[in-house]
This record gives sequence, C-alpha cells and structure tokens, in this order.
Amino acid sequence: MPFCPKAVFAMPCASAHAAVSALADVIVVQGNHRCCAERRLLDTYVQQGRKQGVPPHKIVAWVRRKLGGGIVVWRRTVDGAIGCAIPCLFCTRELQRFDLLVHCPLGDGKWFSGKLTDAGAPTPRLTGGQQKVLRSQGWTLCDDPVPAAAEKPEQQQRPRGATNKKRSWRQDWKKDPQLQQR
Repeated sequence: MPFCPKAVFAMPCASAHAAVSALADVIVVQGNHRCCAERRLLDTYVQQGRKQGVPPHKIVAWVRRKLGGGIVVWRRTVDGAIGCAIPCLFCTRELQRFDLLVHCPLGDGKWFSGKLTDAGAPTPRLTGGQQKVLRSQGWTLCDDPVPAAAEKPEQQQRPRGATNKKRSWRQDWKKDPQLQQR
C-alpha cells in the first residue's frame, strides 16, 4: 500500500496517555523531505531548552524529562491504515543518544515498544532520500555490493622487504626502463 506524502508523525510518549484536556499542549510533528518527524521533534525540544537557558551539558536530560522518556512514531497509508514506521538510521542514532523508549508500528498490526538498543529492536534502514544524498557524495552503500570479480586495489605502499634501506627516486629511475622513456 503506498504511503501518503509527509504523513509520519511523532509525539511525546507521556502525552499519548494524557487526559484529553492536556492534548492542546502536545507537540505533534510531521516529517518532510528534508528531515524525519522524530528528529524534528527532538530538535524542537532542544531549541525550547536552549531558549529557556538550559546548559548544553544538561540538554539531553532536559529533553528526556520533557518527553516523558519515550516517543510515539506512526505513519498512515493512503487508505488510512497505520503503516510501518521504523526509525531510519539517523533517527535511530538520535533516539539512542537521548536514550528514549520508542513505540512504532512494524507493519502487519505488530508494534515495537522499547529502546532501540534492546534485543529484538527493528534494524534501522536509510530512507530513499538519504541513500540518494550519500550516493551523490561518493559513498558505496551496503545495498550495492561490489561484484565478486572486481579487482583488488593496488597497494599504495611498497611491501616491506628484508632490508630497511631507503631507495631514492634515481635508483628507481635507473632500474625501470618505463620511467626512463618519459
């Protein structure tokens, strides 16, 4: 089932169980093509902490306290059903940094609840946009394995021999006829 564009939401876990009257204070963040909803929610709280004068070394604890120790992430499909919303690799790193509980649907009606460092946590994957950016920067991703028949790259350093004597470029030039032709 195709996903709706920009339909990934994240909200604090403590407010997910809050009373209906307190729902006006809930921060629900949508993802966009530049940043996932999870990271945008964390950035929002980090900015609030900085505005309130929280020292940089206490920001992580402050954000964790404000979020209630957890975050809920969900995604809707075109037909309105809840789709798979496993955090991407970058979001996983941020959520591990803040040591937050994550509640997210895995698909097929199953949900994951726990820290992303726990056993049985879903494996993070790069989104299509993240893969595109990394490939344009020259990265080789694991999804594109190197063919088995590829040649090994040449060594940049000469292998060490029995002698530690250094050779000059003139000695190399005298022994190599290809260098003499240049």
